[in-house]
Amino acid sequence: MKVKMTRFIRIGLGIIIMLSSLELLAQQDPMFSNYMFNLATINPASVGHSDLGSVMSVNRFQWVGIEGAPETHTLNAEYPLKSINCGAGLTYVLDKVGPERSNNIYLDYAYHLKVTENLKLGLGLNAGFRVFSASLRDDIGQSGDDPQFASNIKGKFTPNFGVGAFLYDRLFYVGISSPKILNHKYVHSTTSGGEKRHFYLVSGYVYYINKSVIFKPSVYFKFVEGAPLSCDINTNFLINNRIWFGAMFRWGDAVGFLTQVQLNDKWRLGYTYDFSFSKMRTVSKGSHEIMLTFEFETKESKDKTHWLF
Repeated sequence: MKVKMTRFIRIGLGIIIMLSSLELLAQQDPMFSNYMFNLATINPASVGHSDLGSVMSVNRFQWVGIEGAPETHTLNAEYPLKSINCGAGLTYVLDKVGPERSNNIYLDYAYHLKVTENLKLGLGLNAGFRVFSASLRDDIGQSGDDPQFASNIKGKFTPNFGVGAFLYDRLFYVGISSPKILNHKYVHSTTSGGEKRHFYLVSGYVYYINKSVIFKPSVYFKFVEGAPLSCDINTNFLINNRIWFGAMFRWGDAVGFLTQVQLNDKWRLGYTYDFSFSKMRTVSKGSHEIMLTFEFETKESKDKTHWLF
């Protein structure tokens, strides 16, 4: 049950949410601390690089403790088509920020070229759409003659497509992508925002320390016009092919830790916590990310092993 706020507080909250909404519209796709295990969300060229099919759910709760803070829920499915050197996938993302709701559905496709005996290059394409809604009038309430909150935005439909390249072998990968090529502009009352083209660069390496311990560092860059460059640095260790643990550092923003458990040969469960050291630390209790992965053999699976990325 929501606590009733005074008109002054409600207007103030509405202005804050609107400003953050405008920033979101022109700024970032949803962020994930577990990007290294969820590459298809940002790069369609990675789809089908593994010999196993998979279904993955990632749920991120950002800046817990702030009303209307971002929530992101994703469902991603991948299926390798090794006989024709391809991979196919489906990605669904539900993003919530304050009164906003954004539903994204994309089909992913990748063709994998053999560069050397062990090195491959994935070339990927995705296509889909976004449906955006904002309950400005319903959730925030009327605020006098302020035109910002005079009406809701219902079911704004915007199609899009993206491309990517993914160079990899069993121990290394580097990928570059732009999963949303088209720029879309939204106009509402006296304000405007929209979707802007994003660029991603990711890379990782797997190093065998001994038979029981594997070290996997990775790095992630995200760039979009009008927003600061985002950079994540992650270090992960795999113990006895069963338990992952590691740390992450987001430049100028947050630090955190992550862990995953291989429950059996098909299921993995992961959890990530990151804590902001920016100005958000004074009002936020941190961000939580929960990941559940199901991997399965296919008729075309060759070695039927779990890949480490």
